[in-house]
Amino acid sequence: MIVEQKRVLVIGFLLLVCGSYGQTNRSSERDQQKKEVPEATALVIQDYLHNPTTLKELYQLAEVVVDGIVEAKLPSYWTKDQTGILTDNVVATSEFFKGDSGLKQFLLVETGGTIGRLRHELHNAVPVQKGERYIFFLVADNRLDLPPVKRLVRYSTVIGKGNLRVTGNVIMFPRETAKAMREAYEGIGLEEFKIELRKLAGR
Repeated sequence: MIVEQKRVLVIGFLLLVCGSYGQTNRSSERDQQKKEVPEATALVIQDYLHNPTTLKELYQLAEVVVDGIVEAKLPSYWTKDQTGILTDNVVATSEFFKGDSGLKQFLLVETGGTIGRLRHELHNAVPVQKGERYIFFLVADNRLDLPPVKRLVRYSTVIGKGNLRVTGNVIMFPRETAKAMREAYEGIGLEEFKIELRKLAGR
């Protein structure tokens, strides 16, 4: 009888150990999956040495200045070194105030985006939104580590501040724009703002 009780105790102990191992192993697998695709938001901070304080200065820094509407937001992707996330946006152009007036569309690349459950956000900046209209101040983005594109030219905004949203035919500046420029132009009507840009273009 004592032998039989010992056998039962040993078998029970082995079942308990195996069950605990299996549960621990499954927990480890779940933890590993969470590590591989963390559910989190990373705040990306970019510091620029120069922040234009006047519209003329912003205009001079840009290679292209154009009125455009965001038609599509493409899937985000990792930078080549896997340290950041970028997002391309397809923008349809209307009126140019500087630069290539032959472009019907271009790609606007922005820092930040979402891949899986991980999101990168650029500090103090709001990504452009599909269907919204902006006045863009652009520079060609020729980084070799970006995915190749066909037909479309890729641009980024001047020091991350060159996308002025048009809301109800009124110009709205990004939060990080220099205070002097915001005070001078924020809330100005679209047509009045276009007149200022045409003056800078020498028209």
